[in-house]
Amino acid sequence: MTAKYIIEKYGQDAALTDAAENKTIRFKAFVQALRYKNKLYLRGTYTELGRNQQDYYLYIGPGDVDISCVDAAARTLTVAGVSYVVDRTEKHYIGDTVIYHWAIIHPTVADNS
Repeated sequence: MTAKYIIEKYGQDAALTDAAENKTIRFKAFVQALRYKNKLYLRGTYTELGRNQQDYYLYIGPGDVDISCVDAAARTLTVAGVSYVVDRTEKHYIGDTVIYHWAIIHPTVADNS
């Protein structure tokens, strides 16, 4: 089984929309609540309960859909009907081929209220 197969078979519906080009790419991806014990991935302030005040999520998506271009103004990432901003992203390779994208994301302000 490949990463692409698992993402396509079990992932959630996702879309990358470019408003400037009026273009949407549809694909599958995983988004899960990010649970971490330190501030290794992001800046943040812990509450008394140990939870970051802003909700962050772990994204894993296909290698052929580059989400590093996502910004709040022109390009949006939507997964399961929620729009996200990308805080940090990395490409994971086998040889010269990107097999999947890993990212830390959070809902846009409109979805986070």
